Amino acid sequence: MKGIILAAGLGSRLKRRTESLPKALLPVNGIPLIDYAIDFLDNHVEELIVVGGYCFSQLKSHLEAKGLDRLTLIENPDYSEGSILTIEKALDHLNDSFLLMNVDHIYPKAFITRIVSNIKGITGICDFDRKLGEDDMKVKLNKESQIVRIDKKLRDYDGGYIGMTSCHGDAASQYQKAVQKAMEKGGRKVNVEYVLQLLAEDGFLPNTLDLSGSIWLEIDDEKDLQQAEEQIKKM
Repeated sequence: MKGIILAAGLGSRLKRRTESLPKALLPVNGIPLIDYAIDFLDNHVEELIVVGGYCFSQLKSHLEAKGLDRLTLIENPDYSEGSILTIEKALDHLNDSFLLMNVDHIYPKAFITRIVSNIKGITGICDFDRKLGEDDMKVKLNKESQIVRIDKKLRDYDGGYIGMTSCHGDAASQYQKAVQKAMEKGGRKVNVEYVLQLLAEDGFLPNTLDLSGSIWLEIDDEKDLQQAEEQIKKM
């Protein structure tokens, strides 16, 4: 299985902290976000693919200094547009089983074991025990717990998407096609989760894996950062 980390964003809501620093290198209790992501995937992926963008040279230098022998680093020069362009830059690597994740999420190590043990088809990783706000990605499921709708603006929903999608074997080619279709239909500004919506619309309903019951962290703004640092200290 490949691990694909989307790490191209500006982190503009963190203001001065990311004015001259890629969000991927934002320190959380002294550890850059990209290091949390790499540590999460370590020993569970055969190849690590990181797609950077904003302040790319800094991210490149950081990763080269780590001396990772299974790493492929890709640049997305169009990082200021939709996240669909970030995954599109890694399209040629979506040809086999993979786990796709955002760099600004910090997950407990126990998650990866459960994901690897339950990988099948195309699966959106979700939870169902959070109170969701306007900025949270929401999912509506059918009776088989498959995703029929995914969008931040949903008013009728069952749970939240937590920023990871797994894809197993031959299903990777279906995901590749959906990425291309997403760009054709939605344009360059759409987010990568739109791929799951298109798959659902085309009858290729993504599965879900429920990871409720554990704390994970997303860092979008200063408040998130402060809460994450406090939570990690407790953990």
